Amino acid sequence: MEVIYIKDNDIRPIKEPLCCAIGNFDGVHLGHRMLIEEAKKHNMASAVLTFYPHPSVFLKKIENYPLLTPMDMKKDIIKSLGVDYLIVFEFNDIVAKYDKNEFINILKGLNIKSIVCGYDFTFGYKAEGKISDLRDSFTVYEIEKYVLDDLRVSSSYIKELLSFGNIEDASRFLGKNYAIRGKVEYGSRKGRLIGFPTANLHHDGYFLPKNGVYFVSIAYKGMEYYGMCNIGHNPTFNFQNDIRVEVHIFGVDFNIYNEEIEIQFLSHIRDEIKFESVDSLKNQLMKDKEECLRLVSLRKWYFFLAMDANFRYNNFVRVPGAGISVPLLAYREYYNRRKKTMALTKEVKAKLVAEYGKNDKDTGSTEVQIAILTYEINELNEHFQTHIHDFSSKRGLMKKIGQRKALLAYLRDKDLKAYEELIKKLGLRR
Repeated sequence: MEVIYIKDNDIRPIKEPLCCAIGNFDGVHLGHRMLIEEAKKHNMASAVLTFYPHPSVFLKKIENYPLLTPMDMKKDIIKSLGVDYLIVFEFNDIVAKYDKNEFINILKGLNIKSIVCGYDFTFGYKAEGKISDLRDSFTVYEIEKYVLDDLRVSSSYIKELLSFGNIEDASRFLGKNYAIRGKVEYGSRKGRLIGFPTANLHHDGYFLPKNGVYFVSIAYKGMEYYGMCNIGHNPTFNFQNDIRVEVHIFGVDFNIYNEEIEIQFLSHIRDEIKFESVDSLKNQLMKDKEECLRLVSLRKWYFFLAMDANFRYNNFVRVPGAGISVPLLAYREYYNRRKKTMALTKEVKAKLVAEYGKNDKDTGSTEVQIAILTYEINELNEHFQTHIHDFSSKRGLMKKIGQRKALLAYLRDKDLKAYEELIKKLGLRR
């Protein structure tokens, strides 16, 4: 991909005619990708024209405007999509005042013959230029809004999702895991003192997810590692006014200071918390790491399953928590296996009968039925920790909760003492 920079109206025509997608392309999300794919269809060299810095810096007077994809990241993503030319138009106060005809002449000067744009595309001073103004000079391919889950995919909505820590949906709308890139800086080295050394990432220019702890993957020199990342102010000790991005990389013990790494956010683990003591913080970090390692296993299991030829299937689904999309058939296979592990085995049933029944053949008493339902409800709740979108199992869960509620009410009316002993033993609330 050839990158062409336009500055101070220095326009040099590209030798071959272009079909060009135009926009800001912050995030290069699913909607943007639809424009780019359209630009590659029309027997011409494909191009993407974007602006730097982001027009909001001038139009909305926002300094340090945070982006989903600063220019270097945007450039790499667009290159990976197979585009022939990336045209980077320097946006400044002069460009902001171009009228629609001046902008059209610039496009002509670049040898652009066809334009791909979104349905709401405007251009020129005070957005005076409309799509209809382009049709006299270019073949125009107007792309309708991209809708996912009945919602319009947009950079602003993805930022909103990230600001709530909703990594799963933000990544689905992006079409890739949300990532930031930067050099590792020297920090306070406090994490090393409690057994969790961290790499501090220089993150200028990036829109950061909500403060908290995340399960992440780390790309470094062509290798992928897993870890957990904290975004925030370090409130327990060593409070920082500026937000810091610190990543603890599992199984890595080498110097990466001043090296560039890329962090992909796979799942939100918890919000940032101020702990009463360093020991409390350390204990929580151990729990966070345990949860992240569980998600590593889940992610690797899906990678292995997705490689199976039996599961090569065009319809992909995103795995909650694992930060990976896999063939739908592979996802269903995992569900089937998981449901088998959740099934009430003879051994488990015999144990519950022995503990809650009057004798080893007492399989039908109210107490035993409540204990069995409680076991099944707990198993389903554990399942939903990583599969929040398994709506079929959620319906089953609600049914079992309703059955248990009815049985508990029956037992309470029949034998209050037995009811109180049972709920205490099962750890249930009244």
